[in-house]
Amino acid sequence: MTGTQAGAPGPGRASPADQPAQTLVDVLRHSARRHADEMVFGFLDPDTQLADSLTYRSLLLRATGFARLLADRGLSGRSALLVYPQGPEFIVAFFAANIAGVAAVPVRLPRRTEGTAALSRMAGDAEAAAVLVDLRQRDAVAGRFAAEPALAALPLLSEPPDSARAGADQAHWPGARVRPGDVALLQYTSGSTGDPKGVQVTQANLIANSQTLRVALGNDAETVAVSWLPMHHDMGLIGCVLQPVYVGFRNYFLSPAAVLQQPSRWLAAISRWQATASGGPNFGYELCARRPPPAGSAPLDLSAWRLAYTGAEPVLAATIERFCARYRTAGFSPQAFYPCYGLAEATLMVTGGHRRDAVRTIAVDGGQIARGRAVPCTDGPSARRLVGCGHPRPGVDLVIVDPQTGQQVSPGQVGEIWVAGPGVAAGYRNRPALNEATFGARLAGRPGVAFLRTGDLGFVADGELFVVGRLHDRIIIRGRNFHPEDIETTANVACARWEATGCAVFAAADDAVGATQGVVVAVELPRRLDEAQHREITALIRERVAAAHGVAVTDVVAVPRWRLPRTTSGKLRRSECNRRYRAGALAAPGRNSPTL
Repeated sequence: MTGTQAGAPGPGRASPADQPAQTLVDVLRHSARRHADEMVFGFLDPDTQLADSLTYRSLLLRATGFARLLADRGLSGRSALLVYPQGPEFIVAFFAANIAGVAAVPVRLPRRTEGTAALSRMAGDAEAAAVLVDLRQRDAVAGRFAAEPALAALPLLSEPPDSARAGADQAHWPGARVRPGDVALLQYTSGSTGDPKGVQVTQANLIANSQTLRVALGNDAETVAVSWLPMHHDMGLIGCVLQPVYVGFRNYFLSPAAVLQQPSRWLAAISRWQATASGGPNFGYELCARRPPPAGSAPLDLSAWRLAYTGAEPVLAATIERFCARYRTAGFSPQAFYPCYGLAEATLMVTGGHRRDAVRTIAVDGGQIARGRAVPCTDGPSARRLVGCGHPRPGVDLVIVDPQTGQQVSPGQVGEIWVAGPGVAAGYRNRPALNEATFGARLAGRPGVAFLRTGDLGFVADGELFVVGRLHDRIIIRGRNFHPEDIETTANVACARWEATGCAVFAAADDAVGATQGVVVAVELPRRLDEAQHREITALIRERVAAAHGVAVTDVVAVPRWRLPRTTSGKLRRSECNRRYRAGALAAPGRNSPTL
């Protein structure tokens, strides 16, 4: 399904399906013609007041003016890093790159404690020819890049102060020749299980997935959205920047840092602007459930919130229940929750349910899941509750495959999730061997179809996808497969009264004969534990994990809130946790908030 095919138009406006949109440039120009001076993006301060905005026309004019500068600098057909904070300048730069035929590489400027070596490697892999930056941050970025010769050699380009006027003067400039198969976006994966890799997302991929999102989420002209998701990450970029322009609705942005500092700002913005759609990873909802608005805050009205999408990391039934219980009196409806599944390699969305349906959960035997079977289990220490992530969207081909044999498994059996469809990206940049293995998987009886191996494990029950973990995160102990998510859920429940913000489980060091005998549990806590408290929480976690999973916990590490390494979307980086643990640096001083 592409952006020129199925779907009913929203009320009062023509559907994007009515336009011959084959590229994002087509989409922006079409929307600017139709909606002109209507606001498409609003930018909120920490008090959720409107601080800045973009209309469709101003976005097109500014992007066109900036694009001409990029083309004049010979960047068409090249790639460029986009190093911006959350704000209108990032959106202008992204569309400018598309108009100029430049592959955009959105990245986050590392904190000073992190260094820029990884970003330098990313720039080299992308063969970046320039860095696009906010004019107000040029000196700061130049200073940070000075220590890395590869970064310091790249020209820093900023939007001209008169870009809107220049864009108006260039009204008839056609821009670069942009085709559906061109790479529009190099989305570097979050690196939860390995080094970041550049996913080559084409114009056609973005158009197809934009249409998928529009139909699945029911977005139309009446949608009002609020987002705090980072624009450099696929969910924030494709779901919250491109989708409003594609459909024609308004989106208000908050700073990710403002929400992480005080999660209730997210809900306050939804209440103030009567947003109908908003969402994020599971941990965002968990933060709001555990940290309600400060005393004296204005009452929340969440009754307009009809779509609360959640994805990018495991969706936990307990989090959904806690959030609903906390905000039911504010008008939040449990039917608003919309769990979904996707990944950067498939542009964004793969599966999702029917809006306003109740969230579907099932309880399965964790021990049987470890053996590759989803067996219902209503009670007991090994019971694991899973949240359904909906069904494959139209045009998406999803199968569950035994990763060892490459054979499709029966319903109810656990295997690797394989995906095919128009949203599957054009592979990783400069990784031909990996692309053949990851994007060129073949299935018996399905000649001519190349599948994407997602690396995620799951099963299908009654047509709905349930995700159980990551293939490369599996822990093998005495021939049994364990999914870290199972043990993490048990450990989180065990230390709930200590208000843990998360935990990571990974294999303990092998014994003398090379066998793994147990696991390490690293727990994030909001305050330091004294020796007696640490002994208590260690004993409780060991007892609960042994009872539920038959696994020995060799060590429990208490770390400060947000000290565990996470990806840009909030996923735990278990392999990095393990590396730091073995180096004695897991709980070392560092940042105290997620890297978003």
